Amino acid sequence: MQKIFLITLVLLPMLLAGTSLPQCLSAAEANYAAIPNQEIYEQMQNLNAQSIQSKWYPQLNLSGNYTGKSESTQLDMGTLPFTVTMPEQDKTNYEVALNLSQTLYDGGMISRNLKLANLRTESSILGVKAGLLERKTLVTSLYYQMLLAQRRKEILALHKENLAAELHKIEAGISAGILDKSSSLLMQDQLWQLTEETYKVNYLFQECQQKLCSITSLQFTDADSLEYYNSELFIPAEITRPELEIMNRKKEMELTQTRLAGSGMLPQLTASAAYAWGKPGYDIFSEDAHSYYRVGVYFNWQLWDWHSRKHARTLHQKQAETLENNYSVQKQAIELALIEKDNQIERLQENLIIQSERKALLSQITVSYAHKLEKGIISTENYLQQFNKHKEIELQQSASKLEISFQRILKIFIMGGEL
Repeated sequence: MQKIFLITLVLLPMLLAGTSLPQCLSAAEANYAAIPNQEIYEQMQNLNAQSIQSKWYPQLNLSGNYTGKSESTQLDMGTLPFTVTMPEQDKTNYEVALNLSQTLYDGGMISRNLKLANLRTESSILGVKAGLLERKTLVTSLYYQMLLAQRRKEILALHKENLAAELHKIEAGISAGILDKSSSLLMQDQLWQLTEETYKVNYLFQECQQKLCSITSLQFTDADSLEYYNSELFIPAEITRPELEIMNRKKEMELTQTRLAGSGMLPQLTASAAYAWGKPGYDIFSEDAHSYYRVGVYFNWQLWDWHSRKHARTLHQKQAETLENNYSVQKQAIELALIEKDNQIERLQENLIIQSERKALLSQITVSYAHKLEKGIISTENYLQQFNKHKEIELQQSASKLEISFQRILKIFIMGGEL
């Protein structure tokens, strides 16, 4: 039995070379269907920006019209001592014109529309990052649940071995007539309880494994091992959750729309030029089609709109206030989650200290049992039971370290950081 445990201890470091948490996180990111959306959003924004900025460029268009009317301009010269022939205006006119227009001043509408489009794109990209952070949190949770399940199975196996040894002693006592069969039945019931607990742990492990396979597209087998993440963890100095950044962007969008509504109340100035061909043109008595041109500057200022833009500005301001309030609520919820996480880590660290002290005590006892075994004072079975207790506290200590690492990584993700 000693040989079996020695072999296990030798092989354990070799088996730890398996799939790491960073590998799973990278695979989950590569397998996240929304990742390509970031590039798509950027491409959409580039197109949108070009479209908005083009409004500053000269606009060239071709227009035409044909009009017929029921009457035309006539001149009444009264009675003259001589004969005068007055031209008669045609009752139809037509024109084909090449028009050029240039915006000179728009009250800031183009620039603010461009800013609004940028904020929408940033918000969409942050939405993808928020989903990815949630996915990484889930992957980390599944990964560490599998690691902790492995430790739990090892601890249960040691319990089962110790109970089997106790059962062997009880059965020996029953054969000698010292004990009754009820003691054996009670011990067998405890063994069945351990078996049931082992099944639950195995089912949990398999469920987490299947989910992790689905999220990462990595293939795990029962022979695969998971690596303990022992790299240095850097806790962010401040909260940088994408969800909070999204709220900031949405608030800025509402404020931008407030200014945009105000821009509509400012004067609009446009320069225009046209080269046209038609009849009668600007000579109302012209009988032949000819070419002509026009150049001008146009001014437009809406002085009254029944407070429509004022109401729009107030509406967007109210929306910005609600987003500011929701930001405070969500940030406070994150801060409360961090307080809870810090307390949980502190409890685990205190428990780890207790386990370390108990491990030192059990180590001394195991050494003492080893000396007794050499002298033949105790049996190999008694020594192995004590050895298993020492091994169990080591596994519990390992599980506590895993849990502390797990909670610290979750804290990083809660704050919006990266590994």
